Amino acid sequence: RQAKAANRSRSAPPTTAPSSSALESVLEAAPEPSADAPSEPAPAEHQGARPRTSRVVSDAPVLWREFRQASFGSRRNLIILLIALAIGLFFLYRNAAIDDHAVHLIIGVVTLLMIGLHSAVVPSGAIAGERDARTLEALLTTLLTPAEIIRGKLLGILRRQWLAFAILAAHFSYATIAGITRPITIAHVLLIAAYTSVFLHSTCMFWSLLFKRATTAAAANVLLALSLWMGAPILTALLMEAFGYYGPPNDVFTNGVFTLNPMVMLVSSIEGGMSTPSYGGQSGSYSLPGYSVGLWGFNARVAVNGALYVGAALLALLATRRLFTRLARR
Repeated sequence: RQAKAANRSRSAPPTTAPSSSALESVLEAAPEPSADAPSEPAPAEHQGARPRTSRVVSDAPVLWREFRQASFGSRRNLIILLIALAIGLFFLYRNAAIDDHAVHLIIGVVTLLMIGLHSAVVPSGAIAGERDARTLEALLTTLLTPAEIIRGKLLGILRRQWLAFAILAAHFSYATIAGITRPITIAHVLLIAAYTSVFLHSTCMFWSLLFKRATTAAAANVLLALSLWMGAPILTALLMEAFGYYGPPNDVFTNGVFTLNPMVMLVSSIEGGMSTPSYGGQSGSYSLPGYSVGLWGFNARVAVNGALYVGAALLALLATRRLFTRLARR
């Protein structure tokens, strides 16, 4: 048996390793993975993770962020506010006729008060809020200029007042269609509200940079508005009376100071814009403190007031830009 086994081992062919050409042929014959073939499942620890989404930020990141801020906190708050507003207007229109002049005065005065309070208080946190959140230093380390930061903050806060301007435009458009007010009233009301808002926003930005606390900045802006629209006219009238200068033609100056008050201009624009005379006045006559003017005279007064307030707003923004680098680090 041992001899037979030895003979078999001598006669068996030797086993050799496959050559490189054989390996290449095997690899070439193997099917390539298809592009449509399903990939291997992700590891278990990554299967429940949320996919990452990228966001494209514009070249003005401050403006981009401010425009993404919700005006009323959330969409639910906006819906609740719109429903409450619709109910309030419904009862107002139902209990008072649309041709009642008091209805238009209430809508105009209340809405302008909302715009004024919002403009005087809300922008106080523009710079002070960044300082409290400790994000002001991060803004200062970027390549953004002070003008870009201030412009983004200002436009973003102005955007939040869209609802108040929409109320004014919708109401007086409805009154114009109903034949109660003239079309020019819409332009007057919106222009008066616009230059008031821009002025108070710009001055509040300045106070927000000057003071560390937002409450101090808001108080300073409210005090400025009260001094300009209540204190200055009363003080001017008292001085004119005390020194004997009260009367023509000096009362023109005093009355001009009174007409700087946007509330006075708003009431005059609504009363003068009625299609029918209001409170014994004449249709198309705009009553201002101490005198009355026609349509073109009132247009000129609105234009002069708008130029004065926009110019003052630009000066406030210029001062804010120049003081930004020095005062923002305090």
